[in-house]
Amino acid sequence: MQPDTELETWRRQWQAHHHVPADLQRRVEREIRHAKRGLRAAIAVTVFFGVGVPLRAFLTRQPDDIVFAIGVWVFIALTWVVSLRITRGASQPAAATTAAFLEFSILSCRRHLAGISAGAVLYVIFLAFILGLNYLEASRETPIGVWAYLARPSNLVVWGVTAAIGAVAAWKWARLRRELQNLESILKSAGRI
Repeated sequence: MQPDTELETWRRQWQAHHHVPADLQRRVEREIRHAKRGLRAAIAVTVFFGVGVPLRAFLTRQPDDIVFAIGVWVFIALTWVVSLRITRGASQPAAATTAAFLEFSILSCRRHLAGISAGAVLYVIFLAFILGLNYLEASRETPIGVWAYLARPSNLVVWGVTAAIGAVAAWKWARLRRELQNLESILKSAGRI
């Protein structure tokens, strides 16, 4: 079978093309800016909670505050480990070619999807930790059943916020999956996948 030399020539030219379409370039630049803002926000949250919560525990010397401070630091460390595992690798396109920019966009979509999944798991773990600590404190004052505690009006706000966060995450997940499929089909049509 004779290879289609014209198609193969087009693929090589497209892969080595140095003029990246403007919309793709803007998209990748936006992804890089978003990643940098996310890193700065993560550092700010780490400093704020990583210093503030232990400082409160040091000042109050209350066992609940000390346990909370330890839990916050375990959660911070776990979050950083997960985040660094998800984001390892390229932080910008490998080359100034259309193919490299598309591959970077695909990597970015995959990272965002992994981040949503990891964030959901970490959220559930931390929410269980916080609710567990609050339940122990509340049950010391007045004996209360777990279900009665979880149905308190103050906890209903937590459930409402959790549902809203879950809905936004599900919407973003679906949007990113569609975007990833579109990017992969473009790259596949050029013979890169």
